[in-house]
Amino acid sequence: MLFRHTSRPIDFTLVVDDFGIKYHHRDDFDHLVALLGTLYGVKPHPVGTSFLGYTIVHDRVHRTITMSYPGYISSLLDRVRPLGIKPAASPSIYVPPVYGSRAPQTTTVDTSDPATTAQAKDLQICIGSLLYYARAIDGRMLEAVSALSCLQVNPTILTIAKLDRLLGYASTHSDATSIIYASDMILSIYSDASFNSRPQSKSVAGGYHYLSRTDDPHFLNAAIVNVCSTIPVVCGAVSEAELAALYGNLQVAVEERAILASLGYPQPPTRVLCDNECAVGLSSDTVRKKKSKSIDHRFDWVRDRVRQLQFVVSYCPGPDNLADFFTKSLPVHVFTLLAPFFATPARTPPL
Repeated sequence: MLFRHTSRPIDFTLVVDDFGIKYHHRDDFDHLVALLGTLYGVKPHPVGTSFLGYTIVHDRVHRTITMSYPGYISSLLDRVRPLGIKPAASPSIYVPPVYGSRAPQTTTVDTSDPATTAQAKDLQICIGSLLYYARAIDGRMLEAVSALSCLQVNPTILTIAKLDRLLGYASTHSDATSIIYASDMILSIYSDASFNSRPQSKSVAGGYHYLSRTDDPHFLNAAIVNVCSTIPVVCGAVSEAELAALYGNLQVAVEERAILASLGYPQPPTRVLCDNECAVGLSSDTVRKKKSKSIDHRFDWVRDRVRQLQFVVSYCPGPDNLADFFTKSLPVHVFTLLAPFFATPARTPPL
């Protein structure tokens, strides 16, 4: 939550017992610390260099904030793979589709033996630990971690092989950083979906949320939120999955817009880019609903928010959609091409 003093120019967020404070004058900081000290034991740090375990470096000359978590991956690997792990070039095993086949493109059925109890425990530890790391520091791992989280109830030997692939990638990229550049604090979003790519015919929603600049449409900042989650309904078509992904991303964006407004940055209609023309048309009322009437009615919420001018949903070609990175496993050569854009921010999106 975000707290603001009624008369002093001081704001802070609180997560459990960790305060992140923004202040302009040292007297205001001392005032807050003194009040907290009457009830709790407080360890004040006037210059914020750490929050929730993350290391934060504020470069006031170049106007950047660099976030990292030194030693986090190494500590995890020492715990679950003390004998070492084989390096990997990407975090997930890519299975190419079979084009031209008469058989439908469905999710692969895993027929390997069940994992042991110890292996299942390691899987749970890694998913919990890497989700925390991937969401804030290294989004390149997020799709692989999210895919594994769908398999942790009944893991198999193949599941553990996928985990080893992820850990092999993490071991070679153990000290990632996320650099946020100064911007105009204007929220921008890429949205994408992967149809029928998870167990039980579920689809995946992906999103890349960042703060952009009004004078540079090609400016790409580090993400403030990466979305990679299973869509909770079985979608009947790609267009429905894409609309569901828009719904998930915009649900998050409503909170982001409220937070930014509370911080003093009221938002214009937020630009949302999607690579499915049908979903864009359904969102903006430029496509008439016919057979699409069978789509889950909750997704009509997207159209209502567009009508309220909170969002503008526009089309972008699939290769330009950065959210595609969070919806599916990619071949090593494609992953290697795109990964630098998610390790640190890029000025121009990949084309």
